[in-house]
Amino acid sequence: MTASGPPRVLGTSVGDVEVKDVGEGPAIVVMHGRGFGSGVDGYAWLRAELPNFRIISIARPGYGQTPLETARTFEEQGRLIDAVLLALDVDRAIALGVSNGGPAAIWAAALFPERVAGLVLWCAVATPVVPRHELSEVEAAMADDVLKVAYDQEMLFVAAAAELEEFNEHAALAIMSQTEVDRVKAEPLVIESLRDYLRSRLSAPPGLEGMRNDAIQNQLDGQKQPPNLAVPALIMHGDQDSTVPLAHAKFNAERGEDVELVILEGGSHGFFHGFRIETVVALREFANKVL
Repeated sequence: MTASGPPRVLGTSVGDVEVKDVGEGPAIVVMHGRGFGSGVDGYAWLRAELPNFRIISIARPGYGQTPLETARTFEEQGRLIDAVLLALDVDRAIALGVSNGGPAAIWAAALFPERVAGLVLWCAVATPVVPRHELSEVEAAMADDVLKVAYDQEMLFVAAAAELEEFNEHAALAIMSQTEVDRVKAEPLVIESLRDYLRSRLSAPPGLEGMRNDAIQNQLDGQKQPPNLAVPALIMHGDQDSTVPLAHAKFNAERGEDVELVILEGGSHGFFHGFRIETVVALREFANKVL
């Protein structure tokens, strides 16, 4: 496939899923992280940076137009990746898991190494490292009324930041480290892609079901024996990530035999904005090696 166009709902062997399938060439399937307004349009910048690749973005269950019933557990979401690739006639691909999309990508590589040629993890969650809580506590923290208040508050900030005519260092520091702010403020294309990312969150469904499910599955999946990294893997993580600490990356890196761990000094949870060149170069080189 394909020229750029709107997302579509794809029927697969495991259920319906919203996808955005853009470009031609070696395939990279992207599983976004946990967050209000997350979905298939959050990585438009990646399509622009890798024009010779096919970028397949999946709205994980409970986000966008993907029903939660399609795949609740991270293992089921790993199977969903394979089902999407089959439905799109993709024989080999890289699974790219970002933040809470990481566990699904790991499961896909473990279950379907014949189709998932390589695994890339950006600031990815390792569920056994997630602090343990009682499910009743998690469910109370993720109740509809609590999430709706949090969503409204966060979207006020997102809306204001998205419409700033000039780069605002104070606003940027809410989502980036000082190191990243210093790097980004001289990069107009990265600044504009940040605005596009924020706007995509405003226009997407809130994703409350997905947020709640991720919190629950982080607890349940973390109680299982985690799968090993069965294929070559590239793990990238910022050393200033306060959302998913560096311990997650180190845990994941110990689970495979062919793993490259890249620690970005000064990198935050969204390091791929502040370290755009390093991120794209590493991904391109890894894809050229395994695909």
